[in-house]
Amino acid sequence: MTLRSQRRRRSLLQRSAVALACASLLAATACSTSMSSSDSARNGAEGAKVVFLSITGQNSYAAMTNKNFTASVKRAGIDLVTYSQYFNAATQAQQAYQAIALRPDAVVIQAADSTALMSILKRFKDQNIPVVLLGAKPSRENSESFYSAFFGGDPVEYGRRAAHALVAGLKAKKLPIKGNVLLVTGPPGTATADGKTVGFQNELRKIAPGIKIAGNQPGFWDTGEAQKAAAGLFTAHQGNRIIGAYAENDAMAQGVIQAARRVNADLGKMVLVGSDCNENGIKNVGSGAQYATVLESPAAEGRGAAQAVINLLNGTKQNQDQYGPSNVITQDNVSICEKIYGK
Repeated sequence: MTLRSQRRRRSLLQRSAVALACASLLAATACSTSMSSSDSARNGAEGAKVVFLSITGQNSYAAMTNKNFTASVKRAGIDLVTYSQYFNAATQAQQAYQAIALRPDAVVIQAADSTALMSILKRFKDQNIPVVLLGAKPSRENSESFYSAFFGGDPVEYGRRAAHALVAGLKAKKLPIKGNVLLVTGPPGTATADGKTVGFQNELRKIAPGIKIAGNQPGFWDTGEAQKAAAGLFTAHQGNRIIGAYAENDAMAQGVIQAARRVNADLGKMVLVGSDCNENGIKNVGSGAQYATVLESPAAEGRGAAQAVINLLNGTKQNQDQYGPSNVITQDNVSICEKIYGK
């Protein structure tokens, strides 16, 4: 080996050693930072850094939830950093890496897709960063060790309440508790949509075995998409006796109403039930076009999740899972929703 070759080899070895040392130093620093940011005791919520992985305000329910959450945590003196996406699990997964790089004291997640949530939770657990879930939990069982607190609705209970509301509506209109209903769902595979569907189907089977679900289509929480889905369902089942429909949110219930009118379906001889109790629900329940909605309070969810992360940072004991209201709303008590939405 020539002298030049020896020098070149020695230089390469030195560079490799330096690179390895730097990598080790960075890893040690990262570990040290992780321990100091999430494991060290804080004086409380004030001054803590929290990252919020949210759904954009393009969704009206999310918009009100996030407005109340943000206002509540900021009043507590929390330094809040927000990353948003619109039901895009891949984008939210990337945002999780950005959140970890900030070394927050806690993370609040409004999941884009509950089926993709576990991989994100595992990342934060590996970094010793506590997580509060807002609105949806992982679809996998035995996931309790991966998050510190949850605040949101109970989708299965919403579905059960909707089934009872549909039967009550048929009785109120003096219609037989027998026939076919249509189902317009949220995005398949999401905890909220799947939970509502399961709750509605199972409860309807128990309390009204004479009612069958003739067909179901996703409306993706959107009025226009729901109108297309419902129009297809009405057309496909026009020979059947359709006595009602359950739309898993009020924006989609609005789409069902529009579709029914376009195909000249008699809403007076049907019972339509929605969920959320938002502006669409208030208007349609008030007018009688929609018999009922199931209250899901975005304001309560936002404030509840904020209090959960404040309790976490302050070291205050709390139940791991906490749920918002799920009242059935009809014309008799629609004022409850009007107060929530500031009408």
